[in-house]
Amino acid sequence: SYDKARYLAILYLAYLDLKIDWVEFCKYSEVIDRFLPGDLEFLKENPVYQTENGISSDNILRLVAQGLVIDEEKNIGIKGLTGTLDLNDFSLNGRRYKRTEFGDKLIYHLFS
Repeated sequence: SYDKARYLAILYLAYLDLKIDWVEFCKYSEVIDRFLPGDLEFLKENPVYQTENGISSDNILRLVAQGLVIDEEKNIGIKGLTGTLDLNDFSLNGRRYKRTEFGDKLIYHLFS
């Protein structure tokens, strides 16, 4: 928890130095508040993450939900002319995830 206060202070200094605006500061402060132990380290150490055998880290799912990581594959499509929605296989087997620009910027400000 004390790390969260340190990270918020770093981001506030970035705001004061006009490196991020107030809206970005607010977004990043919410993200940091929602981190569980290991989430930030996972984000920092894995700019790209590949799942194997259907096993993924719980960290990756939280980071996706916060907009810090994105699944590189698009799996929703419309098939045929019937207007039915085809949901392809959403298993985590062999998925490739990468940090978003939002996530890259957070890592840059906290660790540069």
